[in-house]
Amino acid sequence: MADFFWSVVPPLTLLGYYHRRITGKFASWQTCGFFCAGLLVGMVALAVGWQIETNLLRWSYWQNLMSTFGGVVIRQLLVVAPIEELGKFIGFAIPIYFLQQRRSSGSMTAAGIFLLAVALSLGFTCHESWVFLLHGNSSIFERLISTPVHAMFVVPWVYVVATVGFRVNKSQIVLAWGDCVLCHAGVNICAIASGFNVPVRYLSYCLFPFLLYLFWRMERCLKLVEGRKVKYLLKYFPPSHRYWRFGLIIFALALGGNACLGLFITIQTILPLPINRIWEYSTLTLLIGRILYNIAFGLVGWVIYIYLLTTARHQ
Repeated sequence: MADFFWSVVPPLTLLGYYHRRITGKFASWQTCGFFCAGLLVGMVALAVGWQIETNLLRWSYWQNLMSTFGGVVIRQLLVVAPIEELGKFIGFAIPIYFLQQRRSSGSMTAAGIFLLAVALSLGFTCHESWVFLLHGNSSIFERLISTPVHAMFVVPWVYVVATVGFRVNKSQIVLAWGDCVLCHAGVNICAIASGFNVPVRYLSYCLFPFLLYLFWRMERCLKLVEGRKVKYLLKYFPPSHRYWRFGLIIFALALGGNACLGLFITIQTILPLPINRIWEYSTLTLLIGRILYNIAFGLVGWVIYIYLLTTARHQ
């Protein structure tokens, strides 16, 4: 019962937040319908992926390959990410195409399409979380952190569909879908890298900065489909300034992302401890020190980002 609760409630809570926030939204029953479609897509993608991997594991070379980091990369790029992202795209494209045929061209807003894609992705996350928690492959806290991830993956092709529809040059949609696959595989590879030896293990420090970038990209595209103005951090600058600002962006993402990682690790450390142990002086001192340490790095990253926004506004 606890697995079911923690699989369903976080995605539905996030969906409720975006449903209230996004203008031009559809009726609640339509949003819930796409959430349920995401559940179905998750089931189908899991079944297809399981069947393909079962057949591949009959090949002894594939079994040996999976024990190496290169094999993990190949599996993510060629099996896991394409299957899941293709399932989400098909599961979204079919119903949205029929909705566009039934509605007049002006009644389906770009922001509404974006909302339905978020709903489908959160439904996919719900099913994935339930499977992971049921089989003990992940903790509740880890699944809470990963709740918005699938919604962040689909942003490139959702933005294309929401702004220009399916009549756009098909190569644009294919390129946007390929972007989703690469981002999906990249996140999974960075997450798995912590189980390997140095230097591969250092890739795990790229995970949260990458997730922070994906979240920023999602918020930026949401503003664009809502018709709100956005600030360009690199555009309209000469090349010499552009390289400097690009370096600052990478530095800010590294600081902010790994500050979040440090805070999450601290929370994971104290969750199993009994209450009386947490209030001990040594534990409390260590806890406060780690929290302040990570907050300080996060604030430095935030200050750099504010500087970039402020200077971009004057261009």
